[in-house]
Amino acid sequence: ALPISSPVGDAEPRVRRGYFECRFGQLHIHNAIPAGGGFDEATPVICVHNSPMSGRVFQRLLRTLGRDRSVYAPDLPGYGGSDPPHARPGIEDYAAAVGDFCATMRFRQIDVLGFQSGSLVAAELALALPAVVRRLVLISVPVPSETEREAFRRAPWPVQPTADGSYLTIEWQRTLAQREPSIGLDTLARDFAEKIHNGPNAW
Repeated sequence: ALPISSPVGDAEPRVRRGYFECRFGQLHIHNAIPAGGGFDEATPVICVHNSPMSGRVFQRLLRTLGRDRSVYAPDLPGYGGSDPPHARPGIEDYAAAVGDFCATMRFRQIDVLGFQSGSLVAAELALALPAVVRRLVLISVPVPSETEREAFRRAPWPVQPTADGSYLTIEWQRTLAQREPSIGLDTLARDFAEKIHNGPNAW
């Protein structure tokens, strides 16, 4: 678990967004900092999102963790508001882009949280920056079977756009099938729009 260095206060953190340079262009960052500052008071946290989403999935978490420490949730290259790589990237490329952000911020130490496919990027970041990453939290690490891998290779998502718009129905039905009971349709619609925005290579 990520230790909280001081009792969580009542003051809402300052939630902002910004852009930073990385090896693939501009990296869009969602962040929250304590109302009183907090840059050096506690170890910052970097949250790495799942595909085909963006750092927006951590909006509520940023408001919670940001009460007593700085929290950053980048959109990985090619997702959300971040520039895409020119060629197909590997997990180590995504980690390197986040590492560029860490170097720009001159972090001496960070805690890293990865969600689903983001946990692979988080683990790679920890391997690349062993002196900087203090703690690593991995949530829902993807470990597909070979059967699942083959099924995905036969039918990758999102599907390619079609002139009649039928691909939207296919993706919407896929989104509905993966819906958690606690997720409202308004949230689901935003997630669906984000998947479509991130394009056919978002997987």
